[in-house]
Amino acid sequence: MGRLAHAKGGDPVLLDVSRAMLEGAAEFPNRVRAVFEFLPFRERAFDSVISGFAIRDAHDLSKALGQVALVLKSNGRFSFCDLGKPNSAIASLMVALYLRVAPGIIGLATAGRVGLRYGSIYDTYVLALHNSELMALLLCHFGNVEIEETQLGGSIVAKCVKVARPSSTVR
Repeated sequence: MGRLAHAKGGDPVLLDVSRAMLEGAAEFPNRVRAVFEFLPFRERAFDSVISGFAIRDAHDLSKALGQVALVLKSNGRFSFCDLGKPNSAIASLMVALYLRVAPGIIGLATAGRVGLRYGSIYDTYVLALHNSELMALLLCHFGNVEIEETQLGGSIVAKCVKVARPSSTVR
């Protein structure tokens, strides 16, 4: 995502808890090892924050979102893509079954025994908030929130703006 932001004219600051992930993007001078719950940046430091399949791993999601809002300037944007958990019980069950089986099989077929580790995505899914619960939590920290759902709601793209008045849509 840092490469995409840079290609669009941005000057990304990469943040990850994993040293290996940061070392994999050595071409970027601004790399910070930290967690979302304790962002080491001053208030209103950024125009935008983007995250790919990471915010869900925060131990305290509300605190992490509060930290993201804190480091954003007024009208700053926070966008992320991640796993979703559909509000519909049937859709949620279908996504759960897929995540319980498919990632391990695909991982095994493409990477051998080490690929079985991808099956752990199911454990992450079990702990995830339903999309409507995530929307409510996002609205506590951002004024304008939109969540786009795909794959029965099992994948989401969230677009948040730090403004005073809340509004929301779920598609």
